[in-house]
Order: sequence, then structure tokens, then C-alpha cells
Amino acid sequence: MDSTQTEVILRRFEIPDEVREMVRGRFEIVRLGGLTIGRATYQTGWRWSKQVGPAVGASRCTVEHVGLVLSGAATAAFEDGRVIELRPGDLFYNPTRSA
Repeated sequence: MDSTQTEVILRRFEIPDEVREMVRGRFEIVRLGGLTIGRATYQTGWRWSKQVGPAVGASRCTVEHVGLVLSGAATAAFEDGRVIELRPGDLFYNPTRSA
């Protein structure tokens, strides 16, 4: 590559850097440049409050999320009572932080 070419990095979730298996779910992580990108796959009935929360000692997820729903549906429930339904094609940003 000469000095005028830009390096392109290609990655696929089929070869992730890390896989997190959980009851009724799977999370694959790929590190790309300075970014960490995850792909979540959940079975019907998966709930963060049941499958993840007890293991980390929390009632709510406090991690920032940016995502795209590819299929199925997801629900984000907040402490203030808001509930947001996410459907295929929805892009979302949730700047969740600890209270």
C-alpha cells in the first residue's frame, strides 16, 4: 500500500473477538479500529432484568446503547415508567447512565 491509500479494515460477526453466552441470549463482540460493536440475539422471553441483572447485582442496565433492530422486537423500560417498543428498522440511541 502506498502513502496515498487508506487502510480499510473488514470484520464479520461470524468471527467475533468475544462471545458472551447467557440464558436465552448471545452477544458477539467485534473490535474495529477504536470501536467496540456488539450483535445481540435473544430468544422470545429474554429479559435483561432476569437473565443479566441478578448476575451483575443491578435492576437496570446502565450501559450506553446505539443500535439497529434487525428482526423481532425489543422493549426498553426505564425507571421513570417510560416503555419504548423497538421494531425492525428502528435505529436507537439510549444514553443510559447510573442514577
